[in-house]
Amino acid sequence: MRKCHRSTRSQAGHRPCRIMHYSFTPFAAAIIFSSCLLLWTHHTPTVSGFMPTNRPRAIAIHPSASHSPSQQYASNGLEERHTNGNSVINKRSRYRKRHQLRQKQQWRSNNYLSSQHSRLTSSRRNNNNEEVDEVQEWLLQSTFLILGEDLTLDLVKGGIDTEFTSPGQRNEDSNQTEIRLPSYFSTKNDFVLNSESVMRAWCRWISRSSSINNGGIVQLSLDDDVHKALLCPAINVAKIVDAILNRVLVIGDNEQGALGKEGDEKGNAMDAVEWETKIVELANVAIYIDARANAKNSDEAVSRAEGWLHFLKERLGDEMNSSSQCVNESVLRLYEESYRGVITACIRSRERRYLGRAMELLEDLSAPKKTPHIGSHDMRLHPTTKTYNQVLYGLANCEPCEGNAKHAEKILEEMIASCSCMGASNTCMPDSNTFRQVITAWTKSGSNVAATNARRILDQMISDFPTLDPDESSFNAIIHAYLKLGKTDEALALFDLMSSLHESGRIETQPDVYSVNLMLKAMTKQPPYLSLEEMEKVEECLENLDCPDKQSYNIVLDAWSKSQLRDAATRAELLLQSMEQRCRHDPKVTPDSYSFTSTINAIERSWHHNARGSWAEKLFNWMKELHSEGVVEEPTAPVHNALLNTLVCSDESGAIERAEILFSEMQAANLTNTRSFNTMLKGYAMMERKRADGRIVFFSRPRKAEQLLDQMEFSHFYEGTTTSISPDKYSYTTVISAYGRSNSRRKAAKAFEILHRMIDSYVEGNKAAKPGTFAFNAVLNSCAHTRHSEERLEGFTILCSTLILLKEWARPDHTTYGTFLQGCSRLLPTDEARKWRVVETVFNKCVVEGLCGQTVVKNLKDVASPELYDALVGRYRTDDGLDIPLDWRRNVAEQ
Repeated sequence: MRKCHRSTRSQAGHRPCRIMHYSFTPFAAAIIFSSCLLLWTHHTPTVSGFMPTNRPRAIAIHPSASHSPSQQYASNGLEERHTNGNSVINKRSRYRKRHQLRQKQQWRSNNYLSSQHSRLTSSRRNNNNEEVDEVQEWLLQSTFLILGEDLTLDLVKGGIDTEFTSPGQRNEDSNQTEIRLPSYFSTKNDFVLNSESVMRAWCRWISRSSSINNGGIVQLSLDDDVHKALLCPAINVAKIVDAILNRVLVIGDNEQGALGKEGDEKGNAMDAVEWETKIVELANVAIYIDARANAKNSDEAVSRAEGWLHFLKERLGDEMNSSSQCVNESVLRLYEESYRGVITACIRSRERRYLGRAMELLEDLSAPKKTPHIGSHDMRLHPTTKTYNQVLYGLANCEPCEGNAKHAEKILEEMIASCSCMGASNTCMPDSNTFRQVITAWTKSGSNVAATNARRILDQMISDFPTLDPDESSFNAIIHAYLKLGKTDEALALFDLMSSLHESGRIETQPDVYSVNLMLKAMTKQPPYLSLEEMEKVEECLENLDCPDKQSYNIVLDAWSKSQLRDAATRAELLLQSMEQRCRHDPKVTPDSYSFTSTINAIERSWHHNARGSWAEKLFNWMKELHSEGVVEEPTAPVHNALLNTLVCSDESGAIERAEILFSEMQAANLTNTRSFNTMLKGYAMMERKRADGRIVFFSRPRKAEQLLDQMEFSHFYEGTTTSISPDKYSYTTVISAYGRSNSRRKAAKAFEILHRMIDSYVEGNKAAKPGTFAFNAVLNSCAHTRHSEERLEGFTILCSTLILLKEWARPDHTTYGTFLQGCSRLLPTDEARKWRVVETVFNKCVVEGLCGQTVVKNLKDVASPELYDALVGRYRTDDGLDIPLDWRRNVAEQ
């Protein structure tokens, strides 16, 4: 093989064959073409059951192919080259004999075949771009020899559709007589078999490239002169395969029985039955290509696949309803695989409309049909287990819902009912995958009875089908469904059943790591909190595991951090240290950010510890040391946020200043998010100081809090989606609370202003800033704690305005009315008549809404006169206090 120069000088004994931008001798072209197809088709596995496993013949390229395909074929089809003179014929015969001898010797060269096989294997294993490009080039060269160069390039570029108007439908306007057997092939039978090899090679390529190159997009360098790289989408691969199959149909059907009259080089002939079988096989390959390559274009994928199925129905329709010998049992089996291929195309779309179409095809396949008599029994066209399972997979994964789960269970019942009818010839016996898909359909449905029905299906499988072993995924799906419903006892019982089945000899039911992790979650979610004995039992289970992973440790660490036990932080740190020591020889248990975050959270919840901030900082520095050694990952934003929250909540001296330094470092490293800002806002809103006399004084820094809020609003409204910082309702409420706890002047007005900023932010599109009841209660609290006498009137006005505005955005609670009464007590003069009218009106409204709790009654006693208090609640007084009617406090949630 060498570069093709512009010189037309011929070589001795042969003329150059121009294919793409390379020049090949006929012998070299034969070697490349035959090796490519033989190796690729030999390693092409059966896909979805409708690709036969028999190895096709290698293509024998004749020396008559001495000119380029563009010179031999017209763009509308193949045009055989005509020559005159017996001398030319004798010369071709000599060339043919020499070529066949050389090809036979080359095929016997084990070194060449092994080198080509290792090259393809290396390409498959290492995804080497250079090797992949060579495979693409070989496939194109093979397609050139069958379709011609011009037509193939047009199909690759997507410029035209196939030479037929639709799959299997011949174009009446095209001149069918011009499409003849290419001179590369000795017989039509040889052309059909080698065309099949090319189709299967494309099928194998698209099955690989779909998972590697994002939907089967391949890049081909087609013109070295202009250095253009064309993108060949998977859809064009489908058109190429359709064009090859249509070409086979034209040449094969051009003369009735032609393939049965002539044989290949060894004298093998293809009779009518074999021809019809071959048509169904090739149509199944085309259907698979459509289903696989057009996954991103569901409409075209299903349309093309159904087109081929319609073609098979029309071609085999007469034979299916007669006693024609052209339809045997193998043809019916392949015909069922055609249905399965179209169903696969529908299921891969993951759309409900095509899911319905897949179920219609299943019903059509299940409907009684007239079939010919073969031997002593009738052939039946019916769906097999694989086809049923494909539909069940769609019901479980295409927009799962309760209706899909019911349909899946109905199909399972039909399969079980057909077992007794078909006897030994049953091909739709449910297998473990069948039950797994039905169980998955229920567990993904979101129904309240999903876990119960899934467990019923599992019990049915275990009791009625003892030869089938449910795998771990079926158990895991049901256990996960139980945990979502909070049914931890049922989840643990199912795990025990799983373990007992495995011990009894059912190998497939062995719990995996995910099963064990679900069991640990079930053990750690016992409400309300686990005792020390229960946590020690969980930790013992973790130590006894053969192959735990980091998720196993993280579950136990999270349980320790939420246990509220006195020694929880110490035990969590010891477990983390054990995890770090084990990861030295087992990378699967390497601590991650979640591991350190859970441990720091456990430290933050250790209220009895006097130096929580220093303890958390020590752990944080240890993580950075491990990262410098290459053991663990770099501390992420969640780890920084956990440390920041611990410093903010710590009562150590200077903790808030260290938190500010950490926050500045996070901003410099671009690690801050909304949670980081909210944590700092909490620190500014809930500060405390210990006096010399031992008393703790609480205060806040509202101005610093408002400055952080300004930064958050700037990031949200000016940086948009490029930032992870956006103020939410917690941010605004915390700033309002900071003003409420401060001694600032006009704090009620400033809190009311922040509330309006919150409302404006929500109106402008920040959905996370929707005002809630807590924000309005914080403004009421700011009004109620107004200390300066000259601000009381303003405070009372804002107090009433906030209560009126609250009813437009949220619902009041018992704290709302209690805080309002407290504000009336502090802001209005004692002897003012309107004060009593306001108090009576608000209290009656509180009673009507069922929000009259202990807080409301207490504040009512402080604000109302003795006469008014007796008039409102005097009749409910008892010797032990006040017996509030149940109807008055029906909506109160206070403890």
